[in-house]
Amino acid sequence: MRALIIVVIVLLAIIFVGGSVNVGSAPIFQHIDSLLRTDVLMDLHHSVFYFLYRGEDSAATGLSTTKSDLEQFQDKPAGIDKRGYQRKIDEASR
Repeated sequence: MRALIIVVIVLLAIIFVGGSVNVGSAPIFQHIDSLLRTDVLMDLHHSVFYFLYRGEDSAATGLSTTKSDLEQFQDKPAGIDKRGYQRKIDEASR
């Protein structure tokens, strides 16, 4: 059982280092994939460590999502419920 755990840890470490450590301008796995003309190794890295990239994506898109929500709120016409709309504007300005 210990041997299995050690093998899994070593494989995860190799997959992490191969997809994260840049040699030149690209990760090691990307260089190997370009030589083999596949995307298998980088896809494996992204599949195993998807939570790392999901966190980066959400941090990068969080600002743009907030900005687009604000622009949509500002560009939306007042419509029939002008008091409610004015109340939202007042709350947002606080």
